[in-house]
Amino acid sequence: MYIEGDARDFNEGVVFEDNLAAIVYYQAGTSGWGTTWQGRPTALWRLTPSYTDWVLSTALLTQYPMASSQTDDPDQDGMSNDAEMLAATNPTDSLSVLVLEIIPRPNDLSEEDRSPLAEGQHALYIRSVPGKSYGVQSKDTIEAPWRTAAVVTATTTQKRLVFSKPMGQAFYRVILAQ
Repeated sequence: MYIEGDARDFNEGVVFEDNLAAIVYYQAGTSGWGTTWQGRPTALWRLTPSYTDWVLSTALLTQYPMASSQTDDPDQDGMSNDAEMLAATNPTDSLSVLVLEIIPRPNDLSEEDRSPLAEGQHALYIRSVPGKSYGVQSKDTIEAPWRTAAVVTATTTQKRLVFSKPMGQAFYRVILAQ
């Protein structure tokens, strides 16, 4: 859901009803927004540039003039330039990918993300770009629908996400939150 303007309450009843996958996007410069709104996670609404504008804003043409089409993968990280644009990762750096990481990199975590975990918690780490917002979705079975478990904005190149340990198995994926 994209909302223009300041955060406000709606009197028409429950906005999301049973939509547990909803993320509320708000515009920069507006007020009243926190990490959630009406029980759903929030994230900053960022406009996606055109592919041409994005190419011009990266070092892609300078470093890889013959590999700047949307389908090329000049850094050979498995993501096409188009996918790199949508994920807000660097098309010239093979380490700049949208992935879950198993092992923490303490030098790349914020002080808050280096704090000890409480009993019954576990952590997931994502490779991140400072200033970008990420959503983490989870589900308990292969057949279950994905649900948004967290939306965070990174301040460092690795971000820790803390969850309650699942009773059984759990599946996770990272998405760019906008």
